Amino acid sequence: MVESTAPTVASPGSIGHASVGEAAGDLFLACDRFTRAAARLGRTRDASASWRAMAILEESGPLRISEFAALDRCSQPTATAMIKKLEEAGYVQRTSDPEDGRAWLVSITTVGSDRLQQVRAETTEMIGHRLSDQTDVGRDEVAAALRVLTRLTDMINEKGDNQ
Repeated sequence: MVESTAPTVASPGSIGHASVGEAAGDLFLACDRFTRAAARLGRTRDASASWRAMAILEESGPLRISEFAALDRCSQPTATAMIKKLEEAGYVQRTSDPEDGRAWLVSITTVGSDRLQQVRAETTEMIGHRLSDQTDVGRDEVAAALRVLTRLTDMINEKGDNQ
């Protein structure tokens, strides 16, 4: 009999993961479900791919299209189309790469940063409204989860992409 090494999706409230990695895998899946649920609450004019693209540029600073595509895990043609759309909206700008005059760097504009903050605030408000009468989960529990998730994210980022 071959034993499966695929991560299992924990049911809410289940305990007893074999490892921190297995528990973190289930946390990843839960975060993904939470993100999709929160995005469905959003009624903004921008697609979630646009928010993600602007967030990558806000966090990473100016990037070449190929670097952006790698971080967004999309093809270079897809990245180019996304950046073109965001540039037309005034959310990002392209500037000549000072290290290679043939290449371009893409960065978020003030307008893009302001829009990203607005989308985040609207989404936060909608989540807050949806959960305002929730009694099963308290503010302190959510704050504790945020601290743990932030630490885990920082630990993963410290290791780099290929480690």
